[in-house]
Amino acid sequence: MATISRDLNVIYINIPGVLDNYAWCLFHQVATDKTKKLPRVKVGLFSSAFMDDPNLASLRPLLDEFGKWHKELKTRRDPAVHRIPLYVPPAALNPEEEDRYRELEDQIADAFNNQDFEQVDELSAQQGRIGTFKSYFLHHPDEDIIPIYPTVPQDIANLIKIVQHVHTFLHERER
Repeated sequence: MATISRDLNVIYINIPGVLDNYAWCLFHQVATDKTKKLPRVKVGLFSSAFMDDPNLASLRPLLDEFGKWHKELKTRRDPAVHRIPLYVPPAALNPEEEDRYRELEDQIADAFNNQDFEQVDELSAQQGRIGTFKSYFLHHPDEDIIPIYPTVPQDIANLIKIVQHVHTFLHERER
């Protein structure tokens, strides 16, 4: 599960990074001098101060349709915003499995304290086979779980659509 958690964090750290890079591209390629005087924190594809630039007028309505998605992305799935990494639980346990998991946890602690690392590995492997994998991830302990599918593919699809809009906008400006 550590690999899945790591990969989710890589995806969700890079989505805002890609959006920021495209905003900076627009900043340097097409923004007016007035917009270029904005504080750097105001440069963003979903920043009204930035997107109010008259040179971005035809792009803004295309990006506005993603505003709700962007807000949810920042509040529920951006590990950098809250400095809390996304996490995929290793398994869902029923009550009997919870008891067995705790027993093994105690045995692992004893084996570790006795420096019996071979026993630690064996017990950890047993523990890893308990429960059922659920295709969910969490961001904050006080929030609901988030399904991996369809959330991750939809977020990547939205990023691709936004990138396509920006590319088309820049290409049309070159004509």
